[in-house]
Amino acid sequence: MKVLLVTDGYYPYHSGTSKLNYDKWKWLRKRGIEADILTTSYGRGDDDYEAYRIGRVIKISANGSYITMTFDSNLNGSIKSFLREHRYDVLHLSGPFPPGLSYFAMRNALPGTGVIGEFQAASDFILRSLSNNGSVIDNIKTGFTQHIAGNIFNALFYNDFKRLDIRSAISHAAQSFFEIFIKGDYEIIPVGVDTDRYCPEGPVFSHINEGHSIIYLGRMDRRKGLDRLIKAMPYIIEDVPDVKLYAGGGGPLLGEYRQLASETGVDRHIEFMGYIDEDDLPGLYRSGSVYVSPATGGESFGIVLIEAMASGIPVIASDIGGYRDVVDNNLTGILTDSADSRTLAKDIAGVLIDTQKAHYLSNNALKKVSRHYDWDVVIDKTIEQYKRAIKKARS
Repeated sequence: MKVLLVTDGYYPYHSGTSKLNYDKWKWLRKRGIEADILTTSYGRGDDDYEAYRIGRVIKISANGSYITMTFDSNLNGSIKSFLREHRYDVLHLSGPFPPGLSYFAMRNALPGTGVIGEFQAASDFILRSLSNNGSVIDNIKTGFTQHIAGNIFNALFYNDFKRLDIRSAISHAAQSFFEIFIKGDYEIIPVGVDTDRYCPEGPVFSHINEGHSIIYLGRMDRRKGLDRLIKAMPYIIEDVPDVKLYAGGGGPLLGEYRQLASETGVDRHIEFMGYIDEDDLPGLYRSGSVYVSPATGGESFGIVLIEAMASGIPVIASDIGGYRDVVDNNLTGILTDSADSRTLAKDIAGVLIDTQKAHYLSNNALKKVSRHYDWDVVIDKTIEQYKRAIKKARS
């Protein structure tokens, strides 16, 4: 079986989409499947990652982060020529939404090729409205999106998306957003985690492992919400005086967050670790007392959550769409109101102080990871999906 994974977002740009496609490519190859990546050029660092590249990247600020898109003066023609030259059994497309690379790959798929559209993003205001937590403005925007923008999109692109043999989503949050625009039945296959690497046993960061420690890992941008955690630190310190936050990751707001820590008077309790090498991530997770993701919204899944869960560290995450697909509140982790500093602090301090509760959460999380998120489980479902897509395309 010959499979092409198509995505605008890929390494050397670090993102959840990049990691998902890289891991999927790696695990498909482990199973003996001839899998390739088609993406765009990011310039420096491209040669460090095996992939075919068309055009060059354009980054657009959106949703508190960035959307990556491909620019090529003849993008449609370039993809058409590529697909004719290489001829794949399956196209696995990340978010085939116009005018992305995956969209044009879908349009130019050869007859008999199975085509899977995998949807990975979500809109926060829509998720809030659908869960009855939206503001008046959220509800108005959602109504417009559902009844006007969605209908217009369907009228314009309905025939293009008929080419999809299977619509797949990584979570119900992602499905709820994209089914507004792309009608049809969806299957849910989550993101996977390598449980041989991310596991409770293994090396740790000894200086982290000595006391009460909070681990944060993510881009230093507004959407990931590190400022919320910094603002909660004074209240956590009141209950756990020796606590320290280890914040891994880089990004545009790193300087601002350092300043916030100083102004809040908690800079002695925070270590900004910068970019964390991929090889060091499992050790970082398992070194901490609790992992916290205070994201503001717009999360369709939460790869960092399943990595932390697999590593045996209890997880506290914002009570937002996408994260609710991963964390079962008070069973496999805690979903909290991260916008409220005192609530966030109370939940974190509670896990730091109550070791029995921490073990209960982490043990349940390990069981859930084994059943649902282990890459061996996820890749089995993915390959089975490929077989059905090929059969449908050739029937």
